[in-house]
Amino acid sequence: MRVPWSVPAALRDDWVSDFEIQSDYRDEFSLSAEDAYRRMIADLAVDLRDGVLVAGDLVGGFRPWAGGAQEVSDRFVSEAGQRSVVASPGQLCWFDLGPHAPGDD
Repeated sequence: MRVPWSVPAALRDDWVSDFEIQSDYRDEFSLSAEDAYRRMIADLAVDLRDGVLVAGDLVGGFRPWAGGAQEVSDRFVSEAGQRSVVASPGQLCWFDLGPHAPGDD
């Protein structure tokens, strides 16, 4: 995964929001919020497509978005294209580990 190391570790314990990941990109790569957002979207789209991550909504628990990995990745990119940053957790979605996430080795 290209995402900061703190993201996969956090996902092993709980769901992680788009805002948290954007903040991790800002901190780890010393980017502006807008640059962090763009880089995050590109990286997460690949991880969603590859089944490393699952996108969903947090409504009474985590509810994965319907559809296959490519469809979910496309939806994520489409929705992400409607803004330049996320200002609060869950504006786009939340994330959980997917079936192809690397294990603890």
